[in-house]
This record gives sequence, structure tokens and C-alpha cells, in this order.
Amino acid sequence: MRREAPPAATVPAPAAPATAEPQPTPTAPPAPQQPTAPPAPQQPTAPAEPEPFAATRTREHQRVDLKSEISFESETNFYVGWSGDISAGGIFIATHELMEKGSVLRLRFQLPNGRRVHATGEVMWIKEFNMIQPDQTPGMGIRFTDIDPGDLLAVTAFTKRREPIFYDDEDL
Repeated sequence: MRREAPPAATVPAPAAPATAEPQPTPTAPPAPQQPTAPPAPQQPTAPAEPEPFAATRTREHQRVDLKSEISFESETNFYVGWSGDISAGGIFIATHELMEKGSVLRLRFQLPNGRRVHATGEVMWIKEFNMIQPDQTPGMGIRFTDIDPGDLLAVTAFTKRREPIFYDDEDL
């Protein structure tokens, strides 16, 4: 018969003297650094002011030619110009009477089918006359901010029946 030894008595460890310096806690060595991917290249930012007719610019709505007299008025003045193109989002007014960017205008024009359109719009950009490029029409890009739903449907239907405008790089 085999006898097992009695369990060993546990003896508490002696307490450290009160005057002893605190011992540093052992720490694990720092983990090896994982290789990190280089930062992604930053995307180019859009220019602060969009350039009219920029080839790389995308538009939310298709633009089509519209040759119609257009009246527009600001808080104090009434003007007449000619439309150059139109989309469901806005219209280009060919004029030498340029308003400041951000100006709010009341617009009236007629579609080729005879529909009279009334809208309010904001001047988004202006294009001044340029002696170096006299064939470039001066005017303003207007974004519709308030347009009757029936008028908007008429503009949208008109733009869907027409060929969209494309500009060659040489024409810019």
C-alpha cells in the first residue's frame, strides 16, 4: 500500500519592510508594430466657384438649347435677355446685364410649345464679356429655387424631347 504525503503547509510570504522602495511591476515587451498601409491619396477638391461650361463638370439635369426671350427682375430692376440653354434645374440667360452671384431673380419665359413659365432662381455663376474670346456669350447661370410643379413638368418634358448639349474641348 502506498501512502501519499500530507499536503505541504502554505507559508505566507514575508511582508516587505515599510522603508523599502516600491518595486517596478514587470511589463510585457511592446508588441511588434504591424506594417500600416500608406495614407490614401487625397481626392482633389472642387474649385470654390464652378466654371461655366467646364468639360469635367457633371450636371444633375440634362441641358438642351432653348432660344426664347426671357425677362428677369431683381428687387429693383427689370431686364430682358435671351435664354441659351435650359434644364429641369435652371437656365442660362445670355445678357450683358449681369447680376451678382447669389442674387435672386424672378424669371418669365416661354417654351416653344407656347407654355409660359414663371420661376424664381438664384444666380450661381456669371460669365462676363471677354475681348479675347468674343464668340463666348456673356450671361448668367440661374438655378431654379421656386418653380410651379406644372411648369417644372413642362420644362422636363421639353428637355427630354431635345438632344442634350455637348461642348467640344475646343469650344470651351
